[in-house]
Amino acid sequence: MKIVRTLSLGMLLLVACAAQPKDPLYQGKTVSQWVRQLQDTDMNTSLTAAHALQQIGTDGIPFLVKDLGKPARGLGSASSILAVMGADSIAAYLVVSEVSRVVASRNRDTRKDAIFILGQIAGPIQLEGKRNHSSMVAMLLRSASDQCRASLMQGTKDKDAFLATLSTQYLAHADSVGAGMFLSPAPTRKRR
Repeated sequence: MKIVRTLSLGMLLLVACAAQPKDPLYQGKTVSQWVRQLQDTDMNTSLTAAHALQQIGTDGIPFLVKDLGKPARGLGSASSILAVMGADSIAAYLVVSEVSRVVASRNRDTRKDAIFILGQIAGPIQLEGKRNHSSMVAMLLRSASDQCRASLMQGTKDKDAFLATLSTQYLAHADSVGAGMFLSPAPTRKRR
């Protein structure tokens, strides 16, 4: 019995360790170091970190989400990097999945950053999901769009009136972009 309990505990620890995201290296620095460098007040340092984080791509998403809500000291912020990454059709699903988890955070600034990110990418991923893609990409985009809308709907019920209004405005914007209302110029009448 003791052997079974020890093996069970060992398996549990193995699963828990596997669930923890690894901190990958890029150009000799970990993602966590790049995220900290993003906050540097030196413009070149901050821009270098922003570029590195975009190159790291989806592996950096969990580390950027952890940084949401912190005041931006440098030129870059975790929320702006995530919003840019979310514009990519494949990364959108991962960004929305991670960011949606913090919409209900106790920290107002974290909720604000999450609503900003979701609001920035809601319309484009809805529109992108309507384009011709492989069935897997289309399915991921539809799922990301649905989750994004659900999280913004949750934001409309925020106890902070500003965040509730912001969520409502982002939903309206997403609907108009998703419907293609802002993609082509308004039709003009020909003059005779």
